[in-house]
Amino acid sequence: MIVGVCLLTLRLHSTHSLKEKRSVIKRLVARMQNQLNVSVAEVDAHDIWGKAVIALSTVSLSEEVIRGIFQQAETLTEQVPGVELIDVSVSLL
Repeated sequence: MIVGVCLLTLRLHSTHSLKEKRSVIKRLVARMQNQLNVSVAEVDAHDIWGKAVIALSTVSLSEEVIRGIFQQAETLTEQVPGVELIDVSVSLL
């Protein structure tokens, strides 16, 4: 069994308050949970309205499956208007 953890660092161009940031992040997190069946949470930069760090976690018997899920998460993130993916970090345990 392999546990995969992915950290996505995002720059939010269209948000001008923490309320707007929460709205964008909440929609993105819900979309990832529903479409990819992964655990997702905002884990850093809570008080910075122009930045967010989201962590995803999943378990599989195959490294390729995990990497594919994380690639899909990157694609979902890039499809959100006003959100720029600036860093991706993947760890497999």
